[in-house]
Amino acid sequence: MADQNSNTEMNTELAQLREQVAALQVQLADTQGQHLEQQAENSRLSGRMDNLLNLLPAGVLVVDHRGLVSEANLAAAELLGNRCWGILAGDYSAKLCAAQ
Repeated sequence: MADQNSNTEMNTELAQLREQVAALQVQLADTQGQHLEQQAENSRLSGRMDNLLNLLPAGVLVVDHRGLVSEANLAAAELLGNRCWGILAGDYSAKLCAAQ
């Protein structure tokens, strides 16, 4: 009798664990779907920002935490030369002041 009760309890617990796993799998699938949607939206926004920056008549440089140019729009590339990426932003200060 004790063995039968023990088996019944174990089966009940196993069924509960399976239900929890199934619920967690559904949550994971939902979260993954939301993450993919967010990535797609971020990609669209990034593309729009790139297009907007390249349409600006003013030069725009993006400088990273080390002071290196990591991005430049078309107007900046025309003003400073196409090889401005990876150069210290401070190196352009004399060129920018001379252009004014």
